[in-house]
Amino acid sequence: MRHTPKRLTLLDWVVLTGILALTGWIVFRLFFNLNYAWNWGIIPTYLVRFDNEQQRWTANILLQG
Repeated sequence: MRHTPKRLTLLDWVVLTGILALTGWIVFRLFFNLNYAWNWGIIPTYLVRFDNEQQRWTANILLQG
């Protein structure tokens, strides 16, 4: 039995265009209208820290819960 690939219908294209437009609008709002300078470089320090007493890396606040 041969399977023929299904073609995209007009409704498929409309839904896909809507999803892409919504995603683009969200990204635009996050980057240009939020007016907040994200400091992503600080996040790793909340995940792990170096324990001088044990001389090893240990879990920090976010990993401990």
